[in-house]
Amino acid sequence: MKRAKRVLIIRNYLPDDQPSMNYFADSLYRELSKKGWNMSEMIPWTFFGKFSFGNIFLEKWFGYLDKFILLPIRVWFSSSRYDLVHIIDHSYSWLSSLSPKNKHLVTCHDLIAIRSALGEFKEIHHTRWSGRMLQKIIMKGLRSARAVVCDCDNTRDDLQRLIPETKNRNWVVYLGVNRPFRRMEDFEVKKIISGKIIDKLANREVPYFFHVGIDSWYKNRRSLISAFIKLAERSNAHLVLARGMVSQEEEKLIEGSPYRDRIHFVGRVTDEEIQALYSLACSLIFPSWIEGFGWPVVEAQSCGCPVVVSNREPIKKIAGESAILIDPSSIESIVEGMRSILFETSEKREARILAGYENIKYFSQERMIQDYDRLYCRLMGI
Repeated sequence: MKRAKRVLIIRNYLPDDQPSMNYFADSLYRELSKKGWNMSEMIPWTFFGKFSFGNIFLEKWFGYLDKFILLPIRVWFSSSRYDLVHIIDHSYSWLSSLSPKNKHLVTCHDLIAIRSALGEFKEIHHTRWSGRMLQKIIMKGLRSARAVVCDCDNTRDDLQRLIPETKNRNWVVYLGVNRPFRRMEDFEVKKIISGKIIDKLANREVPYFFHVGIDSWYKNRRSLISAFIKLAERSNAHLVLARGMVSQEEEKLIEGSPYRDRIHFVGRVTDEEIQALYSLACSLIFPSWIEGFGWPVVEAQSCGCPVVVSNREPIKKIAGESAILIDPSSIESIVEGMRSILFETSEKREARILAGYENIKYFSQERMIQDYDRLYCRLMGI
């Protein structure tokens, strides 16, 4: 077991509010320390960002000052003290040029933003000039990285296609469920969420579909809301959306619907609350155009929640055979997927839940940590 090599984890900028990245960093730090690695971490300072005073424009550009001026200085002066620098998010891949040669590793979660900047999704999304410049910087960082780890085979395929220089220095390590999610009993759920949404959801008086995700274009939430409104015409179901803020387009769509009182945005939720919401939902509904991995899918299955997901990879593979697949470009397909879950027999539902439990065994935290431990050893010649 003996390791004792010094590893520095570079974490994400906290004001960017990326809970999945924070959980990922916490898992690596905690579990790899148990493997014998001498782990340290660096969190970008929030200095200029403190003076944004809630202004979204200032938050963005002052955040760039913190990330592109203060953080590189710290990395330049500190990284030489470590045997390995692990940049846990490819958005900071450009820091690899400031790390000692042959002593850094970048985890690449997806290339959605890079592909969008290159015009691969121009039919559904346009990247601004500033975004295209930022993605060029990130691509340059990935190109110069000694080692790149991707969360799935699809991301590795995109990486090798767009940045062929990385072909012989990339690996795949599938993410693991990095929180102890479980299926909660009804009395636990009721205690946690009663009064926070509406009581008739907590009391199982009506079924609800659950969506987890920010309001980014690739989450396809407008299509989801449109599909739910059609489903609501012939069912008593509700729709609950967590984590993302409601956009102006979504708000307009909801307000124009006679079923607006059945659509609930609950914003940020605690780990306990999201477990309760997964446990009580009739299904997770996840119609993304594209994902790097799709953490909510395995989180839901951990809580005994069936999943209705996009038929695009890697989501299709992550969800496994128990998932109901939908075409994210088709409102009718999304409606039909939700209807299938809503009206299936209790026996079929329970079989789907059990198959979901089997599926998540492949995405355990233990497996992820074991793979990273082996990779650390390989990169440092242990």
